[in-house]
Parts: sequence; C-alpha cells; structure tokens
Amino acid sequence: MSQSSPSSTVPAKEILTGPIVLLIEDDRDITRLIERELVSRHYRVEMAHTGRNGLEIARRQPVDLIVLDLLLPDLSGFDLCKLLRQEPATRALPILILTALAGEEDRIRGLEYGADDYLSKPFSMRELVTRIRSLLRRSGMEPRPEKATVGELSIDRQRHEVIVRGQGVELTPTEFAILDFLAKHHGQVFTREQLLTHLWGEDCFILDHNLDVHMYALRRKIERDPKRPTLLLTIRGVGFKLNDEDER
Repeated sequence: MSQSSPSSTVPAKEILTGPIVLLIEDDRDITRLIERELVSRHYRVEMAHTGRNGLEIARRQPVDLIVLDLLLPDLSGFDLCKLLRQEPATRALPILILTALAGEEDRIRGLEYGADDYLSKPFSMRELVTRIRSLLRRSGMEPRPEKATVGELSIDRQRHEVIVRGQGVELTPTEFAILDFLAKHHGQVFTREQLLTHLWGEDCFILDHNLDVHMYALRRKIERDPKRPTLLLTIRGVGFKLNDEDER
C-alpha cells in the first residue's frame, strides 16, 4: 500500500561522507558490530575477511585507515602489515591492530612491523572509535610544504620523508608524527602526558608503554647506537626531547 516507503529509504553508503575505514577481520560477528558502530558515526566501512582480500581492496581504492586483525585465515596480520608498509599506495595509511593476542611480545612485534596503534580483544566500541578518531586526526593534518633540519636529521613534511646522515628511513605515520612534533620544538623537553595529548588527544586510552615502543622503534631507525642515543633523548624524570647535534 505505501508507495513512499521504498523511495524514502536510502542505503547507508549513499549518504555517508566520512572517512573510509577498511576492516580486515575474519570474525563476521565482530565485523558487523564494528560496521554498525562506525556507520552510526558517519564513517564509511569496507570489509575483508581474509588478508589477501584486504590487501586487494587497499590497493585498488582509496582508504583512510585500516583496522587489522592479526589472526587471519590465509595471511598473518604481521605479514600483511609489513606488505602494506612496503607499497607506495598504502605505506602512509594509519593501521590499528585489533587482536586477541594480548602478549607484550605480540604488541611490540605489531608496532615494529609498522602498525600505529594496538587494541586488544575484548574491547569497548568507545575505545575503538577513540583510537580511530585519533589516528585519523593525526594523519589528516596537512604537512607544511617545508623542510626541517635538526642535526643529522632532515624532515620533508610535504613528501613525508626523513633523511638521516644522508640515508632515507621508513617511518610509520605515528613515528613520523612524533619526530616531526619534536623537530618543530627541538631542544625542548616534553613530558609523556604532553606527547600523548598532542598525538592522541585528551580522551585517548593510549598506554605509556605504547609510547615507549614507538620511541624504541624510532631510536633503532635514526640513532647510530640506539642503546646510547644522541638525538632522541630521554630526560630522566621529565620526558623526551630531540637534541640538535651542535648541542651535544
């Protein structure tokens, strides 16, 4: 009887204009729950239930962020993360690992393979959305079309490139954001709270340990001797600073 009913119902994807989140997760119940939550907040969601399908989607269409499960049926999430970081089209995409592997070694391994954040199952939807929002906020900041030089470091914000002692280094978006922020204020000491607030926002659930993991990964990439850093310094009892070579 009602002829207006069909025309008044518009498919969700046609009215959503928010960021595109690619969810690579083999548990279909979890994907449906996450999709429902993100769509209610005006995100667009693409879903893949295998690693290879997720990689194919990321290669062929624009994506703003990837939520990646580690325990996939065909391809390790660690290996997929590594592949995504190797390809020019996907190397700068924010990656949030979502997994039941809650061990510290798994968390460190995931971040070292290029992930920007790590969320263990079970999780709250509020925390997941907060993590996604924080990663998108950081990746969405337009880099200034200029270069910064701090000692042996050269940062090209427009190209999202870092040169150390004449050699290019591959940084994750989070590592780049940390280094870029400290480079803008080199010589100035920032507390953990200040760094966490700047990078993840005041309403984040990021643990101090995650920041330590990113700092450890950065030192391995930019220091001559990561065990005796001369650029990225820890000021005991205070926080961190990026040291100018001339100040050493």
